[in-house]
Amino acid sequence: MKKLKAYQLHDFLEFISLFISLVGSFASIIALISPEHSNLAKGAWLIVVGITMAAIFKFHKIRTISNLRLLIFAKNFHNISHTLRDHHARLCKRYKNDKRPLTTDELISNIENVCKEVVNSLSDLLNRSTGANVSVCIKYFWIDKQYKPFSFNEKEIDDLKVTTLCRCNNTYKKEKRNDRQHVALNTDLKLITNGANHFYCGDIVDYNKRAKEMNLEPYTDSNAYWKQVYKARITVPIRIDLSFTKQGFQKEKAYDLLGFITADSPSTSAFRKEEIEGYVDICKATADMLYRYLERFMYLWATLSKEPEKEIV
Repeated sequence: MKKLKAYQLHDFLEFISLFISLVGSFASIIALISPEHSNLAKGAWLIVVGITMAAIFKFHKIRTISNLRLLIFAKNFHNISHTLRDHHARLCKRYKNDKRPLTTDELISNIENVCKEVVNSLSDLLNRSTGANVSVCIKYFWIDKQYKPFSFNEKEIDDLKVTTLCRCNNTYKKEKRNDRQHVALNTDLKLITNGANHFYCGDIVDYNKRAKEMNLEPYTDSNAYWKQVYKARITVPIRIDLSFTKQGFQKEKAYDLLGFITADSPSTSAFRKEEIEGYVDICKATADMLYRYLERFMYLWATLSKEPEKEIV
């Protein structure tokens, strides 16, 4: 016997509910106009009809939301991958074009436009999926010398800074593009720099309350007014594991860490417990695609600026 799929079962239940609703409606009409039926029976029929109609509405709503989420996810995710693929190819092609050589100004203009498109698409995806306002930004390390697999000690982390590359259009936090932030003053950035795979918290205020009760370090942000800006955050690294490259033959894991994607919201219901890991994976997938583009940008920038730079891959 062929196994029914989930959506087929939902369709069948919706059909049964509709059928019962029609029968119940017909029966309730008869009950209302029939004098031999008591008021109690009439009321019971009305309750059954009401519950059935509510069930139909709920099934329809679930199906509509599911379809809408899929369409929004597919459209925005395709836009992200399409944009990064095309512009990565264009950068490489322009660099090899002797007739019209690639310039640093063109390179800067390209990265600003591309990353803006990426954060806007990811923000729209998360906004519509969560039903809350979600702001997305890209922070990156400005590397002006040959970069190596990252293995920071405490002193290096204390001195380490990231630059805000761009923010999405619906951002509620205004920040200068070239602002630099100390990694050590940001809990999420510091944890990832020390090797964590990601950071996420659906209610940071509650997290800090529990941390205080357990004598643990609270969540911190270099922005002193962060509590007025967001209460939930996801941060993922833009990096690659170097264990499979010729630079990575070593005992400990090492990463080429180029920066971070952060997604935060003023709503504590944006990243619900049962869904937050899915949103983390969406952000990670975007960061994985973005890595290749940023790596190529940094390599070309160093080359065009006559800075000594070694290509990693």
